[in-house]
Amino acid sequence: MAVKKQISKILIVSDSHGDLKNYEAVYKLEKPDFVIHAGDYNDWGMGKTPDVIIPKSYINKNFDKSILGNHGCSILAKDHPEFIEKYKNDYEIFTIADKKILLTHSYELLDETHRKNYGEWLDFFNNIKPLRDEQVKDDKIDIVICGHTHQPKIFKIKNLTIINPGSIAKSRDANGQSYAIGTIKDNDIHFSIKYYKPA
Repeated sequence: MAVKKQISKILIVSDSHGDLKNYEAVYKLEKPDFVIHAGDYNDWGMGKTPDVIIPKSYINKNFDKSILGNHGCSILAKDHPEFIEKYKNDYEIFTIADKKILLTHSYELLDETHRKNYGEWLDFFNNIKPLRDEQVKDDKIDIVICGHTHQPKIFKIKNLTIINPGSIAKSRDANGQSYAIGTIKDNDIHFSIKYYKPA
C-alpha cells in the first residue's frame, strides 16, 4: 500500500518496552513527517514484573506504521495462544517514495547459536521469516525495517537495505539509546542512525 501523505523525514524507533519518554523527546527534537515503530512498544514482565501495555489509542495517534513484536504477542498469548503464531508471521508491506518497505520485528526462528551471536547480521537477515516467504520475494522489497536485537545497524545486501534502529529505551549498544532517520530527497531515502542521551 502506498503512503499518500507528503513525507520528507521519517523517524524509526523500536523496542521501547513500555517506556516512551525518550521517543517523545526525540519526536520533538526531530519533528518528523512520518513515524515507524518496529515493535515491542509493550513490555512483557515475564511473570517477574508487571506487564506494561501501551493503549491502542496512543499507538494510533503517534505511529503511522507499527508492528506488535514478541513482547506484545506474548502478553496477548496468555489468553490467546494463537498470537504466538501471529508474531512469527507478522509483517506489513507499504511504499514510500517509490520504495517498497517491509516492516517486521523479529528474528524468532534463529537457532540458539544465532541467538547468542547478534553480530551475524547476514544470518539474521536470512532468517527473518517474512523474507523467506514466496509472497514477499515476489514483491521485490527495497527496504527492510526490523528491531528485536536492541542494536542499531544499517547495511545493504545487493539492492536491499536493512535498517534496525536499535532500542529507544533499552539499548544494547555502548553509545546509548538509538533511533534511525530517513531523509527523502529526489525520490530516494537516505537512512542514518542517531543516538539520544536523556538529560
